[in-house]
Amino acid sequence: MKHLLTIIILSSCININAQKKENFNDYFKKNYSRLDLEYFIFYEAELINCMADTSFRKNFTRDVKNQVRKIQTFSSVESSERKILLNVLYRRINAMIVQNKELTDSKSFLLNQLSEFKELDFAVDFNLLEKRLDPKKRGMPFGDEECSYDFSLFIFFVHDPELYVRVITDSPIIGSADKKILFPIKCFYEELSPLSLEVKKRTQRETLEILKKYRGSKYDSIRNMILNADLNAKFN
Repeated sequence: MKHLLTIIILSSCININAQKKENFNDYFKKNYSRLDLEYFIFYEAELINCMADTSFRKNFTRDVKNQVRKIQTFSSVESSERKILLNVLYRRINAMIVQNKELTDSKSFLLNQLSEFKELDFAVDFNLLEKRLDPKKRGMPFGDEECSYDFSLFIFFVHDPELYVRVITDSPIIGSADKKILFPIKCFYEELSPLSLEVKKRTQRETLEILKKYRGSKYDSIRNMILNADLNAKFN
């Protein structure tokens, strides 16, 4: 009887996890058109699943073309950020393990679309991040959209957490007046995020997972900011 109960519990857990996974797939299919590519970081498996439907492939091809257009028309430092985003997506999609031919084909499609960004043709260094994150040149008065600065922070953090922390804490240009470490909370976890509560929770877990191998007060500060984010915050 005890053995049977264990099997039932395990089966229930498997079914619950499968349902959550399915819900995430459904969520990203329903909301694909209103999400910037930045929001698919951590959701590469769902992005692959979307591409099993050829209608989404047209959308993704369009999205990559839009990114390429920005790369061609933006300033050098802005273009570099766009390339880093697409490189991050390429590497994370490439690391995904898929289980069937349909998803293998979807993954291949995505990698082919992003193949130009498999490698970066420039160094991602302190100087690049400092130039791009200069608060005296960023923000809505300079033509940025509301979450543009947070997107930059998020992309650079995911690409290289150590470099990110070094720049935002050591740069006299970027350091905030109150010495608070910068991190993109509002646009990925709180009121300006377009994500559902459950997706925010997973984004929170995934970001904390990145931080697991890092030690020190600077990383602890970011950890605490993520843990204390008000995931239920709404924009008024």
